[in-house]
Amino acid sequence: MNADSSEVLEEINTLFDKFMKSRGYFPYMDENMVGAREFQTAPIYRRPDMNITFVLDRPITKGDIETNNEIGGLLNQNVIIRLCALLEEYGIIISQQEVDYTIDEVVYRVFCKFLAPYPHPFTPRS
Repeated sequence: MNADSSEVLEEINTLFDKFMKSRGYFPYMDENMVGAREFQTAPIYRRPDMNITFVLDRPITKGDIETNNEIGGLLNQNVIIRLCALLEEYGIIISQQEVDYTIDEVVYRVFCKFLAPYPHPFTPRS
């Protein structure tokens, strides 16, 4: 599919916006949150149109934190897959038969570019 760059960028921005909103509901949680009953989403996901506060009916457990962080990891993986599919659909990248296991650095750079406006120190493991 051929499209002008503004159409591709609009789709990428929509994808990234939905990703950030979904991560707002599944932010990374530290183990020091065990026992909490109320907390806000991570600062990176807060914005004027979305400031999520969680109010729970029971204290957070270590298991809750592990599950939440696993879901966040799945969301991270999903956005990369969707981004690659989008770029492939527009003919910007061509799929390859073999998995490139060196992609982590590329993914890190892409995320740094998109997340640069957000006040957070990102690393390849973020």
